[in-house]
Amino acid sequence: MGKTVVIYAGGFQPFHRGHLSSYIQAKKAFPDADFYVATSADVKERPIPYEVKKYLATQAGVRPEDFPDIVVKSPLNPKEILSKYDPNEDIYVLVRSERDPVNYTKKDGTPGYYQPWTGKDKKNSFDKNGYVFVTSKHDFKLNGQDVFSGTQVRNLYKNSDDKERLNIVTQLYPDSNEHRKIKAVLDKYIGNYMVSEKIQNLIRQIKPLLKEATPEQKVKLLTLLEEAKRREIPNSPTKEQLQTERRIEILEYDMKALFDRIDKIEKALSTQIKNLELTTGLAETKDYTEEK
Repeated sequence: MGKTVVIYAGGFQPFHRGHLSSYIQAKKAFPDADFYVATSADVKERPIPYEVKKYLATQAGVRPEDFPDIVVKSPLNPKEILSKYDPNEDIYVLVRSERDPVNYTKKDGTPGYYQPWTGKDKKNSFDKNGYVFVTSKHDFKLNGQDVFSGTQVRNLYKNSDDKERLNIVTQLYPDSNEHRKIKAVLDKYIGNYMVSEKIQNLIRQIKPLLKEATPEQKVKLLTLLEEAKRREIPNSPTKEQLQTERRIEILEYDMKALFDRIDKIEKALSTQIKNLELTTGLAETKDYTEEK
């Protein structure tokens, strides 16, 4: 009888409590298997590099020996790990959350390579089939908000201040004793948006004034606010991360343009507030005159 190879591969942007839940469920289901947590090194579309993903996973609770230094190009085809095993003897199990289903049939309706793991029937070696162990979804809260995906974690972290970010870190990695270091890492790779203190103050001033604003003024203000929220200030990458000096120059130019744009947004918001204050004051005078 061959070995059972269990692989939990994912994007882990970043590794969070939902991922940890899947890991624990799979470890419990396959206590004697060769177990791997794996991810890619692709940072073209996602910001967190391989080494940081591995670090965050171990800080969350993954055993270091379960996350060896084996980079996989594709989570659904972890050939970099399977190449170590006998395809004619060993059984391969892919771990997936129920949020990330895998197709068990081909387009023509015939059975696909992956089949659901039942734990009962005799299994084929991985030259014929791979099997999918589906873990139960795990929702959790961060700073009082319901969260279940990496996208939600990133967005919540980006839009939080320093104190809120540290709270998020302690909630994501409660057993770690390196919360400050984790925060610094997340700040670098996903914390590239902080609403400036000026904009925050303007937002606080706008809220009560919106009650007195005309529909047109409300639309304009909300449009400006949404534009401000979408502005992301990129991290300052190291020269090693850029291929040429020219790319450094382009990045610096883009950052300057971005800061200039944020200044314009703040000035526009300030102007709108002054106009609203003036309009509100005139409205109050008119009401008083009519009462007389």
